[in-house]
Amino acid sequence: METTFPLIKMLAGLALTLAVIIFLYYLAGRVRMLRGLKEGPIRLLAVRALTPKSHVALVEVAGRRLLLGIGEAGVRLIKDLGPEEFSRALSEAEGQHEG
Repeated sequence: METTFPLIKMLAGLALTLAVIIFLYYLAGRVRMLRGLKEGPIRLLAVRALTPKSHVALVEVAGRRLLLGIGEAGVRLIKDLGPEEFSRALSEAEGQHEG
């Protein structure tokens, strides 16, 4: 009977340690996934919700910037923004936010 309590205490400590390790592993995976969206051949530059089920996303793929519509029907290309067009649209958007 005297050895039962320390054994239970040790097993509880082991369970808690394993739970922390599993949580940290899960958290590291989420951080890696989010970092992967900003780095690599496909970069997610911005996402904006239009309605609860539809969004627009600005994505860079192989140096091309694409404006995508995302909804219940799937993903559609709205516009392929060339470098000059993207710079112009960006400066116009920044001007609208300032004024």
